Amino acid sequence: TLIALLVVVGCTSQSQKETNIDSGGQTTQSQKQQKVTIRVGEIYTEKGDNWIELHGNYWPGTSEKAIVLAHMMEGTKESWDNLPELLNEKGLHVLAIDLRGHGKSTKRLIFDEEHKLDYREFTDEEHQKYVYDIERVIIWLHNQKNLSYDNIFVGGASIGANAALQYMSLHEETSRGFMLSPGLDYKGLKADEFMEQLTDKQWVYLVAAQDDEYSAQSVSALEQVGNS
Repeated sequence: TLIALLVVVGCTSQSQKETNIDSGGQTTQSQKQQKVTIRVGEIYTEKGDNWIELHGNYWPGTSEKAIVLAHMMEGTKESWDNLPELLNEKGLHVLAIDLRGHGKSTKRLIFDEEHKLDYREFTDEEHQKYVYDIERVIIWLHNQKNLSYDNIFVGGASIGANAALQYMSLHEETSRGFMLSPGLDYKGLKADEFMEQLTDKQWVYLVAAQDDEYSAQSVSALEQVGNS
């Protein structure tokens, strides 16, 4: 089932209240928001360790439901302005992440040698790996916060919307998601193909600005695919 909306929306950067959390899971709380560090693609060999370090802002919820937010191209976890707080006020656990190569998620270890990731240098194939970041942080929410997979939803903007939709197409237990300014094809992330793979039990909310012609046309096309 699909609900599509066309509205004027915007995401802006804003400094946020911070809490620190280290990779060992210990927190030093100064405000409700917590900083989290999660490793994706961990492989340990005799030649050395391999992983990418993801950074996120996490707001603990009071319900058993959560949402993961994936930002736009050139964006960061802070690009959501006050949306995470608004969702958190409804009881949701909220985790906004820096996708690989963005914000603070730039550290990659290859056989114990540190490399810096920069999305501006990514090939299309590398952009298509954002879905693994979403998958990994959802596993973290499940394991660390004891949340059921079918109670964890996804939301994204621009290429983050396409990656979130791709995640839903691979995980039918994810029943809800919203996509701001998705495109039919961002760096090889083909939203129409992902939409075709959704089940009747998955709902997607599509949003595009009226003056964003490409996203508006994409939302219209995706609505037709989702309702076919």
